[in-house]
Amino acid sequence: LDVIGILLDIVNFAIIYNEDPKLDRNLYFFDYDRGVYSQDENDLESLVLAVVPEMTNTKSRKNLLDTILKLPTSKIPVAPNFVLTAGRDLIAVGNGVLNLKTKKLIPYSPQFYITSKIDTNYNPNACKEPIYNGWSWSRSLKEISDGDLDKLKLLWQVVKAAICGYSDLRQSVLLIDD
Repeated sequence: LDVIGILLDIVNFAIIYNEDPKLDRNLYFFDYDRGVYSQDENDLESLVLAVVPEMTNTKSRKNLLDTILKLPTSKIPVAPNFVLTAGRDLIAVGNGVLNLKTKKLIPYSPQFYITSKIDTNYNPNACKEPIYNGWSWSRSLKEISDGDLDKLKLLWQVVKAAICGYSDLRQSVLLIDD
């Protein structure tokens, strides 16, 4: 119990679920280097070893981590994955959490239950779309939409959903070329 107390004092643990908090119970810890929660078993065991170097038995370390997983929610927060709760206004990017409405970058923090992010950094000074040999993404979408503004908006929504990883939409898109 002393080891668990020490770990709880120095590590931000969370039980992060994707669908059902009773069935989908995975122990995560906040990785300050990456800015996201991780459930890497080797890293978790390394944390235990850092506190108790003499706990060389793998089974003992796993039992300790299982005990942490079963602690009351007052000790370990149980939270839905950030992607499910952030709505469509926040997105985890390489250098922080981007608020799409305000275009402000929020630093990573254990309060955001993020388990994955887009590796590309947000650059507030980027204002020009890259053009490759005369081809641009926006011009291509305008051509596909054939002047229909609703179709153009829909295509941009599809692009955003693909980039942001909105897997909870449960929709699919089929583009057919004649």
